[in-house]
Amino acid sequence: MSLNLLSHHSAVLIRWLLVGAALLPQWVGAAGPDWSYCKPSDAELAAGFDAVLAADDNIHVSAESLNSSGTDALVFEGEVELRGQGRLLRADQIRVFDAPRRFEASGGIELRSDGLLIRSQSAVLSEADRRGVFEDVEYALPQRHAFGRATRVLTAESELTLKQASYSSCEGNDPDWVIRASKIHLDREAGQGSARNATLRFLGVPLVYLPYISFPIDDRRRSGLLYPVLGSTEVSGLQLSLPFYWNMAPNYDMTITPRFMEKRGTMLVDEFRYLGRNTRSKLNLEYLGDDRVADAVRYRYAIDHESRLSRHWNLKLKGSVVSDNDYLTDFSRGLDSTSRTHLERYADLLYQSRHWKGVIRNQVYQTVDPTIPLAERPYRRLPQVTAEGVLPLFDDRLRLGIKTDMTRFAHGFAVEGRRFDIAPALSSEWATPGLFFRPTLSWRYTYYDLEAFEETPARTIERELPVASIDSGLILERDMPNDNTLTLEPRLFYLYAPFRDQRDIPVFDSNEPAFIFSSLFRDNRFSGLDRIGDANQLTVALTSRMFDNSSGRELFRASLGQINYFKDRRVTLPDTGVETATRSDYLAEVAARPAEKWIISGHLVSDSELNRAEVATANVGYRGGKHRVANIEHRFRRADDVNQTALSWGWPLSRNWKFLGRWLFSHTRDLDLEVIAGLEYESCCWKARLISRRYILDEQEEYNNGFYVQLILKGLASFGTGTTLIEQSISGYQINDQ
Repeated sequence: MSLNLLSHHSAVLIRWLLVGAALLPQWVGAAGPDWSYCKPSDAELAAGFDAVLAADDNIHVSAESLNSSGTDALVFEGEVELRGQGRLLRADQIRVFDAPRRFEASGGIELRSDGLLIRSQSAVLSEADRRGVFEDVEYALPQRHAFGRATRVLTAESELTLKQASYSSCEGNDPDWVIRASKIHLDREAGQGSARNATLRFLGVPLVYLPYISFPIDDRRRSGLLYPVLGSTEVSGLQLSLPFYWNMAPNYDMTITPRFMEKRGTMLVDEFRYLGRNTRSKLNLEYLGDDRVADAVRYRYAIDHESRLSRHWNLKLKGSVVSDNDYLTDFSRGLDSTSRTHLERYADLLYQSRHWKGVIRNQVYQTVDPTIPLAERPYRRLPQVTAEGVLPLFDDRLRLGIKTDMTRFAHGFAVEGRRFDIAPALSSEWATPGLFFRPTLSWRYTYYDLEAFEETPARTIERELPVASIDSGLILERDMPNDNTLTLEPRLFYLYAPFRDQRDIPVFDSNEPAFIFSSLFRDNRFSGLDRIGDANQLTVALTSRMFDNSSGRELFRASLGQINYFKDRRVTLPDTGVETATRSDYLAEVAARPAEKWIISGHLVSDSELNRAEVATANVGYRGGKHRVANIEHRFRRADDVNQTALSWGWPLSRNWKFLGRWLFSHTRDLDLEVIAGLEYESCCWKARLISRRYILDEQEEYNNGFYVQLILKGLASFGTGTTLIEQSISGYQINDQ
């Protein structure tokens, strides 16, 4: 018998059965892990079945027979099927009672709806008190790859209770990992869940037992313990971190983490975050009250704050402080930390409008490298005030700009003073699709008010000079085979600045930056304002590119350039001589994608005769997809005696195993700077990662050895650490540990 009707009784039954469907997906968490290692399952087939469910508002009922049991019940029997509103319900029998209104289903109950599959042996639902009971339940959420069982499921309004329940992202009767609890209660209205006598088992071994735990079932944050982090390093020994998350308010929270270190003691790590309508703040504190190795109090604190005060004004605060010079070495997380010589702290008040921008800054440094002499440590800016503006003239054919800088430099072990600098400039630009021409004329005026230092009396210094430049270039294009375009882009840049004797001016913030391709087009060869280089020079450069017209992707780029000097450069930094060369070093850059999976780049600084390299970098990378990544990089700097080669890779050994690694070797020092080796195993519902790391700590060639273990239960949590280390060490390698 087949019926096609709108049944209020059937609609209510479906509605009640779907209380569980609405709650369970929120309990198990969001989708995201890689399920490609899993075999096709009945649950995945169920997900495709949803597409054929009727989407109209009617309920379509089919059954082998329909009987009336007295006057208060309808009985559907024999392969009963209710279909409609995107849902499908099957059962051997469904009884509908009118007074009081309730529903009883029995025998092979199966519900499919919205990516949910529920199987049960019996169900009783009461519309009067809006409650329901399911017995012997199996559920599957294919889109989230979640599976579980419960001996009994009770529904009431927005609440759901599961007795003797289990959850796993592993399918089958004997999952690799599973959470079992005697009772799980979910309250969708409160966004809160709880479990009693919960045990997490992995490969049959109990990992965690909790007599009681509460957890969020939606995006609302909740206070509570986070997953522990386990690791080991040679300088601190075995380490265990137990984070506690404190949801203090909707817009601010705190994570408090005791960090137990076998050799040193217990460190308290605290992170406070605040997010307001126009404010973002983060405060970090690390405190070790008694370091058993150093026999001292150790700490680090840091702030990162931004506020939008008004339409044009913003405030930024950023910086960190450590208790001693060895803190970063002892508690570092990588080579970048151990190689730092200074920690910066600054407070910026920024202004920006259509034509103006500026900043008021206070900036200080903490030097953590004791080998740097006191007199050579950075100056403090207390304060620095800068302003920069551009005013378009004559329909933007001319631009009048101005830059100002007023700074007080404080030090304690070197001459101190105040500096005022102003630089008005007039520029123009003529541009067509194949040509540009940009002349600029500026005037630099600088005034110094220097305080007395040692045997040098207080004094004032003035400096003024014009600076003129012309930047011009052509962009020539040619159509190539395979729908590509090749360009040829010659560029000329002329710079003139007269000589001014600047030997009496102290060096507060000037330096000679690294010579890179953009240096060919700078209007001052020095950084900062204490040295304005004299110049009468012409840069000649050539760039060629090849583009794929269909995608717009750049396939190849090569650049070559050199500066021709028409006079000696007499303005110098202290302890350096006059530069008399008539030509600069050659600069070359290249970047290419010879094939979809290959990336090549390089940078070269060669002497003016092309006889020897001064700086060279070369990078070759392979991106094969599905975690097939390999990189080789070489760095050479003659002036700093740097000659290093780095290899990094993430490569599958088989379908389930991957080999991860990085090797950084110094040819100059003939030693390893860093060695990382790791193995990763990944299955359908979990993966594990073992990482060994050895890296140099300081110039004394002392090493720190670390060992990291990670266990990722897909769809649940990650235990341990190592994800960030791998992604930072292996360029292009991406990890999905959800």
